[in-house]
Amino acid sequence: MADSPRPARRRPTGVHAPINAAEAAKRAAHVRPGEEDALRAAAAGTRRPRAAGARAQGRSPRALTFAAVGIGAALALVLAFVLIRAIMGALLAPDARDAVESTQPASENQAVTIDADDLSSASVAYGRTMYAVRSFDDGVMRVVRSSTDAPDSFVSLFDISGTPVGLAVYNGTIYAVANLDGSFTVCAYVDADGSVPVQIAEESGTASDVALDGSQLKITCTDGKVFELDLENR
Repeated sequence: MADSPRPARRRPTGVHAPINAAEAAKRAAHVRPGEEDALRAAAAGTRRPRAAGARAQGRSPRALTFAAVGIGAALALVLAFVLIRAIMGALLAPDARDAVESTQPASENQAVTIDADDLSSASVAYGRTMYAVRSFDDGVMRVVRSSTDAPDSFVSLFDISGTPVGLAVYNGTIYAVANLDGSFTVCAYVDADGSVPVQIAEESGTASDVALDGSQLKITCTDGKVFELDLENR
């Protein structure tokens, strides 16, 4: 009985028939750098098939499209966020400036008439600093400085000779008006370390009212006479 034909043996996956010497020499003559290992594997018949990922070099066009769309969307969100912040900042900036300015104390030039019988009733403020006249146990009247937040905690600045009539502050300089016997004086004081009061005027009469009109210090006497002193050039 004749033997039945045997099925052809299949080569293992990844194994190819070896190429002959002539074919190998021909391929070697045209080999490019980096292909020597591939040719040796082909000659031996052991070249392995490339992976599916390797055959498709790089990403597919669809994947690249999705990546580009994602990056574009992210950039659009960032740009929109920056624009919204810029617009909101521009809209809120005036209100913010107004709020800051409203919290800053005004440094205003002003004057006040002092009631000798009630010294605590009159004071002038410049920024957060308040100036007033206080009577001390030694009988001396003094101009004192305190904070507008703590008026009872004060520092003595200088003594007043005579009876105080009024205080004024102009461009940070303190002016004190006081009556003497038949006359009144005006003393100026710059609030700084080592500063001393300087008498800048003395006039006859009895002062009764002190006011500030622009840079003009106006002192009204009991007889109706008004004395004006320009503080701008002092």
